[in-house]
Amino acid sequence: INAEYMGAKLEQMRDTIRNFRKSPTEAFNLADADEDGKLTYQECARALEGMRLGFSAGDLNDVARYADLNQDGSVDREEFFRCFPEPPPKIELKRETTLSRGMWRCSNCTFLNPISRNACQQCELHIGGRREIPTGKWMCNPESGGCTFFNSNARFYCEMCERSRPDLASVRF
Repeated sequence: INAEYMGAKLEQMRDTIRNFRKSPTEAFNLADADEDGKLTYQECARALEGMRLGFSAGDLNDVARYADLNQDGSVDREEFFRCFPEPPPKIELKRETTLSRGMWRCSNCTFLNPISRNACQQCELHIGGRREIPTGKWMCNPESGGCTFFNSNARFYCEMCERSRPDLASVRF
């Protein structure tokens, strides 16, 4: 497994956990049926799947193996939380004050964005707090084995995993 690719995939999962307020502690405890503090690769992938992060089964399996930092064949509690830390508590900001001045504050990174933008300029989280494809970008399709990375419309292949853009099948060169 390519370490650079897996590091990027792990970072995407961390971002998704943080953006969607998922609980790695709850996922680990549910997957650790025998309560030995360790997860097999399959249990780790199931824990990640249970958080509904939107990644493919292949990505979850790869990341589960990558999370085994000491390569002993299982992912213990410390390794799991080093890879998937609990998201920080959500800070609620007063939106009314920024909206009246034509700006809105991102609930994820707190960046002030012009009201004309639907997604944060810094972290690309949608104004409503959901992860949506920003204008001028396309998402690498996880249903066809892609990685869910947002790529510029100027790119024909994913910057992370090199998969082709989903709408290229109908384009003639």
